[in-house]
Amino acid sequence: MPLLKRAAPFDDPDWIYELKMDGFRALAVIENGRTQLFSRNGHPFASFSALAESISDSLPNVRAVIDGEICSVDRHGRPQFKNLMFRRGNPPCFFAFDLLTCDGKDLRTERLLDRKQELRRLLARSPDSPLKYTEYIDGCGTALFQRVCELDLEGIVAKQKSAPYVTEREHSTWFKILNRAYSQREGREKLGAFRDGCKAFLSDLKAEEPRFEKAVERAQELLWWGIGSMMSDEEVDAHLAARRTKQQ
Repeated sequence: MPLLKRAAPFDDPDWIYELKMDGFRALAVIENGRTQLFSRNGHPFASFSALAESISDSLPNVRAVIDGEICSVDRHGRPQFKNLMFRRGNPPCFFAFDLLTCDGKDLRTERLLDRKQELRRLLARSPDSPLKYTEYIDGCGTALFQRVCELDLEGIVAKQKSAPYVTEREHSTWFKILNRAYSQREGREKLGAFRDGCKAFLSDLKAEEPRFEKAVERAQELLWWGIGSMMSDEEVDAHLAARRTKQQ
């Protein structure tokens, strides 16, 4: 489900409100005793293999697709994005907030509240796993947002209770409402601008110097995965080879 933006919080009895966890949005695909974690763009998070293994161990004999956020939390349970990016602090966990499929049943057309109920039941099988159920507040977004700002958290997400799970942006019923004073946001705009500048430079270089095509392709792949992915050279080579095979 694409996440749209909204400037201000609101109250509505037909909506629920969750904490916006500061991390990497991901889909956990669990099947045949194995878990794969994918980014919003469908790229595997190879650097979170240990987390994927822990999820598999906690839910054996389960086939499911779970939407959530990969986070690193401190001892107070607060997400620390830099710890996640630089692989320090506590091991990452997966905050699960939606269940798309489970044991062969497609739940995407069901109401959000029904999907979350099924998700809660699924995660109750293994309460000590790295999969954490994302709780919600019913109808009262304004008060929750005020408390989030007081605690210096990233924001909240408003979701329509009865809506199905969709992939089309124009039909999304999920809205993020960000805390503009969030302290961990400092410096991220510069990081994004630097990454955009690198992409533009690499594009120009590729056009002018065909002999650099292989090196540029490799660098663009690293940028595509994002600064936080920290892939090894072997992982990059394997993924590039898979992409070339698909394109043939």
